[in-house]
Amino acid sequence: QVLELPFDRAIALDVDDRTGNCWVLGERDIALFSAEGGPMTHWSQVDLGVTSVTVDGINESVWLAAASALWKLSIDLEGQTRLDGFSSTLEIVVDPGTP
Repeated sequence: QVLELPFDRAIALDVDDRTGNCWVLGERDIALFSAEGGPMTHWSQVDLGVTSVTVDGINESVWLAAASALWKLSIDLEGQTRLDGFSSTLEIVVDPGTP
């Protein structure tokens, strides 16, 4: 299956193991696709400097890594939290714990 992205270049993606939905990061965009490949949500002109995305389907959250901050979004996109103070963030690894 080939997806048409609503932006020029993808830099990172992750799939929600629970639903199969796919989160794709562009240089200034974030897009969400359903497990079947249909577009669900697209944010453009996002200026977070985000370089990595990780989905935690068990705890229903999405983590975005920027150079010196982490963003935590609820999977329904209703809430967000920003964690600052990192000297450098390369990649996110989530341990959802035991359900």
